[in-house]
Amino acid sequence: MVWAKTNPTDNDRGTHTTPGPGTHTTPGPGTHTTPGPGTHTTPGPGTHTTPGPGTHTTPGPGSHTTPGPGECRRVPISDTNWPKAVNARLSLLIVSVALNGFIANYQKGALAVALQLFREELNITLFWQQLIISSYYITGYFSAVSAGFISERVGRRDILTVAGLIYLVSLVVSATARDRSQILVARLIAGVHLGYALALSPLYLSEVAPKGSKGLATITFAFFYALGIATSHLLGAVFSNVPNGWRYLFGVGALPSVLQILGLLMVPDSPPWLAHQGKLREAEMSLISLRSKTCEYVSEFQCILAEVKAQECKRGIVQVFASVTVRRALLLGSLLYLTYGVSGVSIYLAFGVSLVMRTGIHDLPRIFLVIGGLYAIGVLGVFVCVSLVKCVGRRPLWLASLFIMALGLIITAVTIQTSLIHTQDVDLPSLDPECEANTCRDCALNNECGFCFSPGSVFDSSCVLTDNDDGFNEMSESSVCANDTLLGTGDVVFAFDWCPFQYAWVALLGFAVFVFGFFLGVGSLIRTINSEIYPLWASSYANGLASSVVMLALFIISFVFLLSFRRTFRGLYGLFYLIGGINLFLFVVFLFLLPETKNKGWRHKERLFQRPLGCGVLVGRRQCTTC
Repeated sequence: MVWAKTNPTDNDRGTHTTPGPGTHTTPGPGTHTTPGPGTHTTPGPGTHTTPGPGTHTTPGPGSHTTPGPGECRRVPISDTNWPKAVNARLSLLIVSVALNGFIANYQKGALAVALQLFREELNITLFWQQLIISSYYITGYFSAVSAGFISERVGRRDILTVAGLIYLVSLVVSATARDRSQILVARLIAGVHLGYALALSPLYLSEVAPKGSKGLATITFAFFYALGIATSHLLGAVFSNVPNGWRYLFGVGALPSVLQILGLLMVPDSPPWLAHQGKLREAEMSLISLRSKTCEYVSEFQCILAEVKAQECKRGIVQVFASVTVRRALLLGSLLYLTYGVSGVSIYLAFGVSLVMRTGIHDLPRIFLVIGGLYAIGVLGVFVCVSLVKCVGRRPLWLASLFIMALGLIITAVTIQTSLIHTQDVDLPSLDPECEANTCRDCALNNECGFCFSPGSVFDSSCVLTDNDDGFNEMSESSVCANDTLLGTGDVVFAFDWCPFQYAWVALLGFAVFVFGFFLGVGSLIRTINSEIYPLWASSYANGLASSVVMLALFIISFVFLLSFRRTFRGLYGLFYLIGGINLFLFVVFLFLLPETKNKGWRHKERLFQRPLGCGVLVGRRQCTTC
């Protein structure tokens, strides 16, 4: 409701009417009306109105209200003036929810760093490493699937608050871990937070953001997402030389989680969700608290009510699969999340340390510093996305992102392959008959052997048998490359499946190109697009089901796929070629399937998928504008 205080003027001293309950009056010029409870008035030209309690006024042409003391004239929210609608509470809500992106990616990066630090202390083998990494996505899958059901009944804010508390528990378990089983339990607990965070955060942000800023609000999540993984590696560089530094790394992760929980306790739940639950008064109060006092909110609230009214018969998971349009939208959303999972982001996270070591950097602090700097390029990608998305839309940026990621992967693959072609000779005869080789390439392509060399000399290299007790192949069974001290200082290097190459830094250039491309589109817009293609009644269920797809994809890649990569893709370049080819294939798929979702009203969301996926995408469709 809009309450407008008015002050009588000389023109008001004409007729004075007091309509009774339920009366509809149309005052003439110069008339002063005081409607009773429940009255609806339509003032005539030049009329001043003073609504009574419970009154709703619809001003006629030329009518106006004179704000009382402390009030200001309200203006409608549009695509261009939406910044005027943002107040402190809405800003707090957006930052609090978007911190889930920071938390989720900080957790991934912190584990990647910690695995390098506590591997020997906790006896982490390759199998246990893949089990610890992939377990994160198992519980994440189940929590993402259930997110829609639970949040539809409990609300977005409360579920995210509980998820934040669960994440704090996982950090305590991680920081106090005494063995690898405790790390595994901590990851299983953290996965619960991941599923709820990825499924509900973008949905919550899109529901509370003013018209014209919904895409920007969800992209804020991507900004914190990029910042999280960069921060974890930079802090890894700080803590890597500190005794038990990995425990501090997990402990620092509690700070953003505590801030997020405190922020969520001070903001309301989503107005559309409250209205959909029949809590209209609470929905209105929530909307008022999330909008600036200078902006008129009635039309926005009426639009929410209109959407709820039109979709009041459509509720529940059964209706999601019964609706053809929602099924098509869910198929597209699942394909978007599948793209995220297979795009290659987990490949660089798994082999980033190896790529940096090939450039001649062997001490962990500098390695983490370089990787953190590369991931910081993702923040630049998010800023470029924000600056372009309003004018070019979602679709062009998504396609450009896939192409740039493929380019980065191919640059890395070509560099690795070239390093195996132009290699140095093996100088010393091998003590192991199965490792006899003339060049580093011959040694690197042997599953049982590795190339041992000194960075300061080119005359004492040898091909020796690898020590594969833990599955990591980081040292040899004999020669100087079996000495932990020499390997730790970088005086000697044991290269399993790679060869020293003076242009190895070009592979890191490919890494940087990939990170920029990822956050230009796929990493920034996946949640934005998914929050825009579903009608309100299906959004909770559909977002949860679609986000569960990426959990399943990441589990398969991190556990099943990466365990066997070295025998299947010897030298790694084949793996990068494969993922690059997948990105190019997905570029072609989305060229035909992905429609533009920018500025689509709720009526157009269903029209968008009334025809089969891909129909009219390339030739365009008539744009529909609704409230």
